[in-house]
Amino acid sequence: MFPNLKLQIWRTGLRQNRVAQMVDIDETMLSKILNGFREPSVELQGKLASLLDCDAAWLFEKQESSRESVRKQIGTSALDGSHIYPSAVDGTPK
Repeated sequence: MFPNLKLQIWRTGLRQNRVAQMVDIDETMLSKILNGFREPSVELQGKLASLLDCDAAWLFEKQESSRESVRKQIGTSALDGSHIYPSAVDGTPK
């Protein structure tokens, strides 16, 4: 996901479909880029950065999705049942 790209589009007051037209891509392609399903080419990154008047490196900083974040947070503890059955950890009822 590219939250800075979403933010900058919002700041400009442009609609996503207008941004897509201005950089000559399909609206669905821009949506996929914004939501982390597609990687923009270097050329497209440059076009968007120029249009939105900001640094491409900042604009395309990645942020992991909330699903990936949750997976990292729960790790393997979700698999051992300890979060559901506290007594499973030390064997004593709670």
